Amino acid sequence: MNLIGGQLEVIMSPTHQRTCRRKAEVIRQVCTWHDNNVNLVGTHGGSSSAFTLDDNILGPDAYVVLIN
Repeated sequence: MNLIGGQLEVIMSPTHQRTCRRKAEVIRQVCTWHDNNVNLVGTHGGSSSAFTLDDNILGPDAYVVLIN
């Protein structure tokens, strides 16, 4: 992470393939759990999504959002 000329620059390095497999497994389990519970109304997804809640931006590895 660098602060150059008032600009915040975040440099993301690639992750190890083992890390990618673990993240994929978490997403698979969350999606399978959501799909197998037919009474849940909502959506699910992976780590490329971001949510803005209050004063925070959250980027989870996997998510389920339930609709009331």
